[in-house]
Amino acid sequence: FTPQDPQQVSIARKILKEEAELNFMEPAQRLHDQVRALQPWPVAETKLNGDRLKVFKTKVLAPKKAAKSGTVLTDGKTHLHVVCGDGGVLALTEIQLENRKRLGVEDFLRGYPTPISTVGPNVEKNAGK
Repeated sequence: FTPQDPQQVSIARKILKEEAELNFMEPAQRLHDQVRALQPWPVAETKLNGDRLKVFKTKVLAPKKAAKSGTVLTDGKTHLHVVCGDGGVLALTEIQLENRKRLGVEDFLRGYPTPISTVGPNVEKNAGK
């Protein structure tokens, strides 16, 4: 236990629900930190093919190939990766589709046969930046 200096103490501002939206134009590490910071409330979220997707756990991976921010890299069976603004890749490892159970990504992909085409609400408008 290390006592705090009362003169150095600062109060953190309240986290707002609006801060839960993931912006894939940001660096992968920043998004990973955002996901961790928003546990247990309000939980980070994005859109997947237009449906709300809560993101509970992620991993930061090295870039796999040159691609635009928000590009989804998946084999449809074992992984769901998203390219971020810095070229890094964010692996979504535990997610929950709106009105569904929270699942690991492999279980999620087994029950989500629809091809994954888009992720994030602002990828389209920011893709040219």
